[in-house]
Order: sequence, then C-alpha cells, then structure tokens
Amino acid sequence: MLDIFEKNFKRPAACVEADPNLPYCQLMGNYRMQLNGYNTIKPYDYMNEACPSVAPYYFRPEGC
Repeated sequence: MLDIFEKNFKRPAACVEADPNLPYCQLMGNYRMQLNGYNTIKPYDYMNEACPSVAPYYFRPEGC
C-alpha cells in the first residue's frame, strides 16, 4: 500500500504481454495477485503502530 513506487513507470514489454491491465509487473504464476490499495498511502511518522492486524483479512480502518 505504501506510495513508494514510481507513478509513471513504463512497464517492460514482457510485463504488458503477461497482463496489459495491471499497473505493476507480474510475470509468473497461475493466479493474478490482487494488491488492493497498491501505491496509495504516503508514509508518515508512527505509521501502523495502533492499527489492528488480524488474519486473514488485515482490514485497515479509515485513518489508520
């Protein structure tokens, strides 16, 4: 979720061929990885120190 990746990254041709709709590169695997909230949260001080983290969903409440 961290906003640490380049927004205007030009994916290599192999990435586009593997899956033209993904904003990131996934070259291998039988299943598409779902990265909800990919590259959306700017890092901030004390990030996630008070956020719940219960498996299997790891729900992130608003403002956490």
